[in-house]
Amino acid sequence: MIPSATEQARRFVGDWLISPEWSTAELRKWLVGDDFPLPDSDEPFLWMLRGLPEGHRYAAETTLAERVAVLLNERPDQDAGREPRLLFNLLHLCAGLAYREVLGEPLNAMFERHRKDRSLDREYHEIPLSHGLRAALVSNQVDSSLRPEWFNMVEGRAEPYLPGNIYDGLDGLRRMPRNRDSWGDPVLDDFGWALTQLARHLENRPNRRAEFRRQLAALMATYPGRDWGWELLQTAENCGWPDWTDLCLPSLCIPRGESTVVWVGGLASTILDQFYDDVIAEPYLKARFLIVSNTSELMNWIPDVVCAIQQYIRSRPHMSERDYAAQDIHLNQHLERHLRPDHWAVTGVRAIRTATMGVFSGRSQ
Repeated sequence: MIPSATEQARRFVGDWLISPEWSTAELRKWLVGDDFPLPDSDEPFLWMLRGLPEGHRYAAETTLAERVAVLLNERPDQDAGREPRLLFNLLHLCAGLAYREVLGEPLNAMFERHRKDRSLDREYHEIPLSHGLRAALVSNQVDSSLRPEWFNMVEGRAEPYLPGNIYDGLDGLRRMPRNRDSWGDPVLDDFGWALTQLARHLENRPNRRAEFRRQLAALMATYPGRDWGWELLQTAENCGWPDWTDLCLPSLCIPRGESTVVWVGGLASTILDQFYDDVIAEPYLKARFLIVSNTSELMNWIPDVVCAIQQYIRSRPHMSERDYAAQDIHLNQHLERHLRPDHWAVTGVRAIRTATMGVFSGRSQ
């Protein structure tokens, strides 16, 4: 049986990585497609990444990153005008490896050279090499030194030597550590500020919630295992996210020991009037979230309402504004199963439904 191209890539790359005899000269040739024994349907950097063996992958990535770093230290950017394909593949290989322990410093050095002499103001197949540099920098940050560049992109005033839009700036801030001792932790105050700018940018867009949720999902995927329901609620509070982002949060009902933080929308005044002693501490997000004692009667029905909303949203990841409004029927059916018709909360539920529909339609401020 003829091996697939991916299998051939793994053999080729695997054999090269375990060989003590290697040179940057051969790596240079491969990155421009010379003597490269794999199909030219894709660029060499893609085959190099696909060729990383499945077993002992960490060791293979380390070896490849170390060899790439040697090539970076030879300053190939000084010949970008003569070899744009080499730089294109080299930078995208660095971006795909995302190995900042090894690649961070030489990439920062290349960036500083480019900022002074604009050595990467070249294109490969009409794609600016500076785009590849940006991608490599994003995934190999060792500290927050690039923070001004990402802020400029978010604010729509990126420097010519490192172009990018608001989404590029968000990517940079999402992957940026505060310092060398905090790798693995996001800088939530900076990313939260950037999301505030994104919310303003999306304010009148029909897909605003879908896009905002996509950014939150990317953040949570980058840093798994955190208490994101609580952390993002605090970030929303600190950064002043608008009310339409409430239903983008990963959790609308957050247990906190003997109490629960719960989204109540426009029902806050009703709850505070009748159950003031059951509401603990100060509310969040202009009282759209309340901290309620777990022993309160409120906990007999509020979680059902909130979970119905959240379950509906999660089951439809690409909801439009009209889709949000259409969930009213679904919520009605859910409430009928959980609330007695004579329960005082029915009135309150109507209030929360009204507030919810206002949020969905964009009328709520």
